[in-house]
Amino acid sequence: SMGEDIPAEIIEQFLPELEARMAGGFDDEIEAENEEFDPFFLPPPRRKSSKKRKPWYQL
Repeated sequence: SMGEDIPAEIIEQFLPELEARMAGGFDDEIEAENEEFDPFFLPPPRRKSSKKRKPWYQL
């Protein structure tokens, strides 16, 4: 994990995004309890065509 190397201002910039995802913004296929989940490895923004592509976590 690179978490230790991320500056605080960068983390603060992403906090709203992280909180939104933790509050239920995940795609249904993503299991929030996944032990290997890295909050800094965020899926790309959702697009209407995303269903046609492989999920970000299977790339």
